[in-house]
Amino acid sequence: MHTSTLAFALLPLLTAAYRGDMTYYSPGPASSPGSCGDGWTPGMNVVALSHIYMHSSEYPNGNLNPRCRTKIAIRNVETGEAHEALVIDTCMGCAEESIDVNEELFNKVAPQGDGRVPGVEWYVVGSGDGNDESTGGGSTDGDSSTGSSGGGTPTTGGDGPVVPGSRACETPGEIICSEDGVMFGTCAMDHTAVMMSVGAGTACRGGRIVLAKRGPRVYRA
Repeated sequence: MHTSTLAFALLPLLTAAYRGDMTYYSPGPASSPGSCGDGWTPGMNVVALSHIYMHSSEYPNGNLNPRCRTKIAIRNVETGEAHEALVIDTCMGCAEESIDVNEELFNKVAPQGDGRVPGVEWYVVGSGDGNDESTGGGSTDGDSSTGSSGGGTPTTGGDGPVVPGSRACETPGEIICSEDGVMFGTCAMDHTAVMMSVGAGTACRGGRIVLAKRGPRVYRA
């Protein structure tokens, strides 16, 4: 089953969109895991994000990277084909917003692709616990929820422990701002929001991304 069309229609309104090339690779099993310490098993939809997005230099121990084990929704803008995947690895050769997925997922999103598909959109849609149908065994795709990735304070959501970088929230689809306005996240269906940094020159205030306030202009004589 494909990801909910309605959910994808709402995603651009609820969370940040990224766009880049999509390629595929052969992820390692549990005995040879990716940078997040997680291995791939048949039936999983997995993805490696760029070392730039993953801030790899800040996390020598990839297991502690808050962007690991988040879920992203991947959409082929030309065909509308969309699926979810679990972040388990880092792509050292990818451009900042490009992604590297397992071959089975690549063929689902872009069955006519030749190994590299430009202009693929992806969204961070929540925290991953390895048991979701869209990223684990069994049925490989389910309805999308909405969220964002990044730093924050570990909390416990409605469905159990939340990965580091997440916080509990009440209303799915609601944008959650950090107290200082430099982080935001979108509340997912599991009542967690994975926090990420706002863009340069912006801030999160009152559940909205707004232009950051600048100090008073100084005029020189």
